[in-house]
Amino acid sequence: MLLRRHLSRCEGCRAFAERITQTTRVLRTTPVERPSRALVPEVRPLRRRKASVRLALAGALVVVAAATGGVVGSIVGGGGGGPSPAQPNRDIALRPDTTTVPAPSPTDRPGTNV
Repeated sequence: MLLRRHLSRCEGCRAFAERITQTTRVLRTTPVERPSRALVPEVRPLRRRKASVRLALAGALVVVAAATGGVVGSIVGGGGGGPSPAQPNRDIALRPDTTTVPAPSPTDRPGTNV
């Protein structure tokens, strides 16, 4: 009711409503066109040969990674000459503990340089 009353008084809105009505009518009466080719790519099944090549490459990659890790570990680690977990290094055990930070006392307040 309010829209009809407004359109009867407002020339600009009435012209807009008529254009929209005409456009809607054209869209609804025009036949639907079909694309000449598929818009979605065709999904092809993976061939068995490609899967076996990928599996072989993955296995080779694992072997190379393990060999590289072993070589780097022997170079960097020095061949296992360090202390065993059952016998900790005495030098480290006798050093004072420097990894802990003392807790602030209750009288310390942030922002004061006393």
